[in-house]
Amino acid sequence: QVSSDYDFNNLNTVCGPCGSITVNYTVTDDCGNATNITATLTFGDATGPDLSNCTVTDQTLECTGTDNENTANQWNDDNIAAIEACAND
Repeated sequence: QVSSDYDFNNLNTVCGPCGSITVNYTVTDDCGNATNITATLTFGDATGPDLSNCTVTDQTLECTGTDNENTANQWNDDNIAAIEACAND
């Protein structure tokens, strides 16, 4: 007879839904002798996000010196929002 302590709730997550789960299997013969073996299932993510459908905006503006930081902050925020909307992983 083969039994296990498998429970998906024991998944050890390390990044989002990815991670690993270790299961202990026990094999028992008709005389009650038992032997154990362990196996690990790993859900890995070795692929970076796909940005092939993404574009960011290059921008050249007249330097006024008075609002450069606010303009740069908004430009960066707009590019981040665009990437977040199109990136696939």
